[in-house]
Amino acid sequence: GSNTALLEEWGWKGTSLEILEHEVEKFKQHRKNEIILCDATKFDYSILKGHIDYLQVDCEPPATTYEILTMLPWDQCTFGVITYEHDYYTDVSKLYRDKSRNFLLSRGYLLVASNISPNDNCPYEDWYVHPKLVNIDIINKIKIIGNEISNEELELF
Repeated sequence: GSNTALLEEWGWKGTSLEILEHEVEKFKQHRKNEIILCDATKFDYSILKGHIDYLQVDCEPPATTYEILTMLPWDQCTFGVITYEHDYYTDVSKLYRDKSRNFLLSRGYLLVASNISPNDNCPYEDWYVHPKLVNIDIINKIKIIGNEISNEELELF
């Protein structure tokens, strides 16, 4: 159930942020990559620069996830792939999925898979790519048209 854990199995290197100390300890026991114990709403994202292959934004509640998305230094860095957890199924306001989509689309990202869900009732995540950083053949292979809930596994390679 973890995008970064799967990527790590394929050799991906990255850094995670976590606010809960017990989750940091659990992460360290089972994972190889770095994790920083911190409040992601107070982290200094200005250290991000240039091209970054992958970004996952996943905090609770949806308002906090969106706040963090807007804090990133979009003028300093570009992400190849973004998985954004909008948690639409738990968002009482039903605002943050559309807000995040408008925000990322306005920055040139393409929504290639929407409303990822383990079933037909819990859409929680969207996948984006930057068209200048991801090969068009890969984009066409993973693109899902529309806002239908997707509970399929996508074979990317």
